[in-house]
Amino acid sequence: MVQDTNNGIQIVHPLTNFIRTKYTYMGKSINSQFIPSTIVCRFLNFIIDMISKSSPIYTRLIKNGLNDLMLEHGAYYISHLTSKGLSRDSVLQQENVLTQFYIYLQEKNILDHKKFQIEYIKKTRYKSYAKSLFRNSSISIQIPPLNNRKKYQNKLKDFGTDRYDLIRLFLNSAQETAPEIAFGIALQFFGGLRRGEIVNLTVPDLEVKLHESMLVRIRDNRDVLFNHLADTRAEYPKRVNYLPRHLSQQIVLVNPTVWGLYLNHIELIQRRKTTNNGYLALFTDKIGNPISGRNYDRKFKLIKENFLSTLYNLERYEDYIRMTNGSWSTHIGRGCFTNILFNMGLSPTQIAIARGDRNINSAMDYVDNINAYNALTKTVNQISKITTVFE
Repeated sequence: MVQDTNNGIQIVHPLTNFIRTKYTYMGKSINSQFIPSTIVCRFLNFIIDMISKSSPIYTRLIKNGLNDLMLEHGAYYISHLTSKGLSRDSVLQQENVLTQFYIYLQEKNILDHKKFQIEYIKKTRYKSYAKSLFRNSSISIQIPPLNNRKKYQNKLKDFGTDRYDLIRLFLNSAQETAPEIAFGIALQFFGGLRRGEIVNLTVPDLEVKLHESMLVRIRDNRDVLFNHLADTRAEYPKRVNYLPRHLSQQIVLVNPTVWGLYLNHIELIQRRKTTNNGYLALFTDKIGNPISGRNYDRKFKLIKENFLSTLYNLERYEDYIRMTNGSWSTHIGRGCFTNILFNMGLSPTQIAIARGDRNINSAMDYVDNINAYNALTKTVNQISKITTVFE
């Protein structure tokens, strides 16, 4: 939007025509229009941020605005995305949108500098696409390499500041999509259990005082539950490798959501009751067999797809973009659990103990930067209010 500083009235920004011309009028879906809109907005906000930091390459835009926009500005932004750890696919998607944006600005004679040449690659008999404008010898640009995707991939370890509401939505999606593991996911979010520790659980491993407390005893039951599998690495309960048996347990942060999922799950497994050499698997498939680690992963991915669709349908676009701009899987539950403990005021040592870690560093890798920043800001504000003897 463009806002009149005198009366506060906002009108649609003229650059919105870029979306209309390149996407809306081409019959693209709302989603296909929203993503490039967000990418361009972030690019423009990045420019404003760099101007505020007096970056030499950007301060020249203060006088004439987008008229002085150059390819170097786009290339620098793309390199910035790479340095942030975004995946190759995400960076290439944004590079493509910025290419289309620059082409649009040139077509509308907005750019004052020397016009750039546009090369097209034929995709089909009737379709072609423009090559990146930022890949030439005169411009320096960094793109995540093909042979090292993991190094540059942005991995999400937590849901962020809205984690409680997002956890609620995710557990709702779990109950709708794969109710057989919904309680297991709750144990990850509110108990920090790993996937291998979840699928190894049997009913006797759960110590419950209904609506009061819940304790999970983590055991290696692979020889009982998964003796039919040749490879049980995906079912490995890591904690038992470095903690003695009496310490391989986890207290769950119980709440109405956890109790609701627990009661639903007990009812479910009673209908699927199947014993395995005297043990009863806590998580079983429809025919009563223990759910393997790989099967748990597959079900989790279906839940994740449902969850992302829910965010989009609820028009929670910022959450949707953030949750799709990085890779994450079952381990994110352990990350959320860590940040919940941090919000409760536990010390790094206490968090490490509560997570069942060998050292403090493992826990601190998951602490949300925003939480750390907010805690530090709060402390600084409190210190600033202290009256000194020199006043």
